Amino acid sequence: MSHGTCSALDELADLCGIEPRYEDTWGRVHIISAEIKSLLLNAMGFDTGTEESLKEGLRALRAEQEGEPAPSLLVVTSNCPPERLEFRIPYGLSRENEPELIITMSGEGGFSRESFYGKDEVARAEPSQASGESFVFYGVPFPEELPEGKYLLDMEIRLGEHRLFHRAHLVVCPERAYLPPCFDNGGRKAGLGIALYGLRSERNWGVGDLTDLKMLIDWCVDVLGVSTIGVNPIHAIHNRRPYNISPYLPLSPEYYNLIYLDVEAVPDLKENPMAVSLLESPQVQYRLKELRDSEFVRYEEVVKLKAEFLGLAFDAFEALPAEHPRKRAFQEFLEREGERLEEFALFLALNLEFQELKPPLWIWQDWPEEFQRPDAPGSREFLENHGVKVRFQEYIQWELSRQIQAVEDYAHNKGLSLGLYHDFPLAMDRCGFETWAFSRAYRTGVRVGAPPDGFSPMGQDWGFLPMNRDYLRREAYAHLLGHFRKNCRADSALRIDHVMRFFHLYWIPDGRTPADGAYVTEHFEEILPLLALESVRRRTLIIGEDLGTVPDWIRERLQASNIFSYRLMMFEKNWNGDFLPPEYYPESALVSFSTHDLPTLAGYFKAADIELRKRLNLFVEESDYFEALEERKRDIARLLDRFGMPEPPESAPFTPGEAGADWPTEEVQMAVIEFLAATRSRLVLLNQEDLFLDERQQNVPSTTHEHMNWSTKMKYRLEELWSPNLLALGRKVREILERTGRTV
Repeated sequence: MSHGTCSALDELADLCGIEPRYEDTWGRVHIISAEIKSLLLNAMGFDTGTEESLKEGLRALRAEQEGEPAPSLLVVTSNCPPERLEFRIPYGLSRENEPELIITMSGEGGFSRESFYGKDEVARAEPSQASGESFVFYGVPFPEELPEGKYLLDMEIRLGEHRLFHRAHLVVCPERAYLPPCFDNGGRKAGLGIALYGLRSERNWGVGDLTDLKMLIDWCVDVLGVSTIGVNPIHAIHNRRPYNISPYLPLSPEYYNLIYLDVEAVPDLKENPMAVSLLESPQVQYRLKELRDSEFVRYEEVVKLKAEFLGLAFDAFEALPAEHPRKRAFQEFLEREGERLEEFALFLALNLEFQELKPPLWIWQDWPEEFQRPDAPGSREFLENHGVKVRFQEYIQWELSRQIQAVEDYAHNKGLSLGLYHDFPLAMDRCGFETWAFSRAYRTGVRVGAPPDGFSPMGQDWGFLPMNRDYLRREAYAHLLGHFRKNCRADSALRIDHVMRFFHLYWIPDGRTPADGAYVTEHFEEILPLLALESVRRRTLIIGEDLGTVPDWIRERLQASNIFSYRLMMFEKNWNGDFLPPEYYPESALVSFSTHDLPTLAGYFKAADIELRKRLNLFVEESDYFEALEERKRDIARLLDRFGMPEPPESAPFTPGEAGADWPTEEVQMAVIEFLAATRSRLVLLNQEDLFLDERQQNVPSTTHEHMNWSTKMKYRLEELWSPNLLALGRKVREILERTGRTV
């Protein structure tokens, strides 16, 4: 590319949201090269090979952005709508006639309104130059008293005998996300965070399920006195080790993983004598015990067994008469969910079909072309000829939906004022349903990641595709709103994984390293109000995971939107490395000691995570390992000083085996919990690993087959929680929460 193209390249990159520079965690400014800009623009569909192709791309983009009489999308807030609804017409058409305007509005719930604005009601502005053509700008009073929601605006502009027509989407949103009444008047609450797949019980099938969650709710309310239980994302995944078990890489963020279904609670199972007999057989009972007793979750075996029995339950369901209440309820569910559920079920059915081939086809990109879209001929033919297989997948989603709703109702009836705390992942499996069914919503040729920083000196390549911001905006964010709607569960909380996604994401061109990427800006001024709309409609508290280098203005914008910050005690330090006191924590925040990708409380104090990283060869140099150990020793000393406690014996923190077995002590554990509870932050989340001093962390970033990620089971069975020792532990924690005003 010649030097002469840089101006057009820079202008096009700027219009497409490619940020020209970024500052890393060390304060160094990185200027994005012309080469990287060119590669990212290629991924966006532009030809950057010549100066003329760049200029043509600019012309086409400007024509698309400026060629319509009015914006195709307006996102406004109900408390401060614009004074005028503006439109424009070419100067030549306005020379002879002043315009009249008819607006026909239709909205949710049958809303309909038609407004006529005569020539004397249309205000004229000064002509403006755009794309080389003169326009005259006009405005009419913005529609008044519009309820919050989505509207379709059909505009007819009359200029004598000329008519201009334009269709636009209008979304009226609240200014802020929902804030539950339990936080009124300075209210503060606490919750327990768990990995649902890791719950152990004497009745489950080797993985935590939704009935287990009910059992845990009883203990959390009656013993701990918390107000919410946080669960990992429970969306559908492939359930194949080692690459397809991360709950943060789902097939879709709108549908659920059958692994969490309590199969024995499906009403149709007991109606099938064959299923009852098989379940009671010694062979199956032995398999269930083996899966329960396994140290780690055995995903493939659990899914295979559950699918087998769900198939038998489905046979009994299909035999029910059409007028049976369950048949009617299922049909209502299908009508409510619509075409998207059918396509998801079709994807799962096809996926199973192609896995049965010899050799199997594991990803949809390897399927024959006639199956690589939901509307492709092969897919439609399969739906027509094998509809019962698709219906079976819909049936599983129905039962999951019923059981999830039942456990949420149970939580509220037991007194959990915040219900369940769900998790909305950032990434989508690039071989999953989302990219198969909605390919235009994603960009190919790039991956999302993070630039080099202190935690990952080589940077991070997360391997998934970014969303296509231009496509999302053209469709008035219908796809993204669907995600929000499904994940904003009624009277609950929702954690947004990597909330910076709504502001910008770091794109890495294919074939390049994480050091060779750039940030691409998103339309946050539209996305945040849309999130607030679904939050208010469903009464869902929104928590934005804002770890890492986050500019102050972004946190201020999130706070202004009632989106809680996400603060981890281990990272909250001042410039000198000292841990911040409780009064320095923000009020609108969730605070915890750690998270699934970081060491647990016990692991942190024992430096177990550092030793694990050494065993897995995750340190670039051996000196990095020793430096990490020394830094951890300093941090532990600073923490103990913050608690007013003496330093531990020299051998305690880092000596494996017996010498460090009783470290950290219960006194240190309670000091951490006391500190968290004493912060100004409205919500504290205690992870179950920290409550039970389990040093195993759920996930080690940058590993797959090297470590048993997303498979660790809880230290104790649910039935053991009612033992004297664990009741005593729970009551000690409750006393702390009561003293700090955080109990139910």
